[in-house]
Amino acid sequence: MACLVVRRFFAESEAELDRLAAEVEAATRAKAEFEEEHGGDGEGELSGLEGKSGITKGAVIERVMEIRADALAKFPEASAEHAQAKAIKKGSFGAAEWRAGVSDGDGFFASLDVLNEYVRMSDAESRAKAAHKAASDALDAAVMARYPKLTEEEIKALVIEDKWMAAIRRGVKEESDRVARTVAGRVKVLEERYAEPLPDLAAEAESLAERVEEHLDRMGVEWRARV
Repeated sequence: MACLVVRRFFAESEAELDRLAAEVEAATRAKAEFEEEHGGDGEGELSGLEGKSGITKGAVIERVMEIRADALAKFPEASAEHAQAKAIKKGSFGAAEWRAGVSDGDGFFASLDVLNEYVRMSDAESRAKAAHKAASDALDAAVMARYPKLTEEEIKALVIEDKWMAAIRRGVKEESDRVARTVAGRVKVLEERYAEPLPDLAAEAESLAERVEEHLDRMGVEWRARV
């Protein structure tokens, strides 16, 4: 019944929920592809960060802070690299402005580029999930609030038109599709069976008969039917 109420009275909210669900799916898929590209082979930047439930943002941030400490120890305080490493904060990494493409002999910033992108994608997935959950909860609340306000006419429309008649239409369409597929299959069989026209078959049979007659005549076999 809840689905019927949603479709009749909250179609726009349902469409928005579907859109948000698609965003969650896209964000999750993008993050998974990124994990596959940069981890799992023992050499990627995300390798070794897997826990029981996969790679966690906490584990990524810990590695970031380890690289930060190494970079601060490596570069002099007056350098741009030292300043960029020092600006890294646990709570804002992945969200704060980040200058990508810095090159150094130890590859500190190349690693940080990958980790920054992963945290950004992880945060995007979390925001998408939160937005979807909020919309889902709001729709559930709206549906529950609508139930007591349903009129007799609205209930009849929900039960008769949206439920019963819709089921009948689906049944008719499914049966129509089944019959159409069956007929199409039989037509295809007949088409394959009679693909060669009957006159062509008769001509071919006559030609073969003449060849047989010639061979029998050469062999001196009396084969012609006596009248």
